[in-house]
Amino acid sequence: MANNYSRNSYISPSEKIIAILSYFTFGFVGFIWIILGALLKQNLKPFLKFHIYQAIFLAFGFFIVSQLLIFIINILGYIPGINVLVGAIVFFFNAAIINLPWLHLTIIQMLVLAVTIYLSAGAWNGKFSYIPWVSNIIKYNIGQ
Repeated sequence: MANNYSRNSYISPSEKIIAILSYFTFGFVGFIWIILGALLKQNLKPFLKFHIYQAIFLAFGFFIVSQLLIFIINILGYIPGINVLVGAIVFFFNAAIINLPWLHLTIIQMLVLAVTIYLSAGAWNGKFSYIPWVSNIIKYNIGQ
């Protein structure tokens, strides 16, 4: 597919902020921006479209993976012997690593926050943040 986007084209600060907010709200701000763009009959620039769709895709992916893990953990919880091991693993990943009076972060939350900061930093710098497999799917589907 032809690349519709020149790397040297100007990306406004408002586009960068919308892209960043899309990541921090798990795609909600981006989804609203897409709806507003459709109602006003304005096309999104490829930069903004890429980041919005990637944020939405990651949010859905996180939801599906977490629901699948909950389902598997619930089934394994009925198997004697394995339920103790599964309980210990679940406790380990859900125990607060950072435990301040105003902030409690588990390993999973720190991982999600780190990925969100990485993607937001790339958006702020005007770059297409890359996550293997996910970014390739998004680029293919938006025609880049």
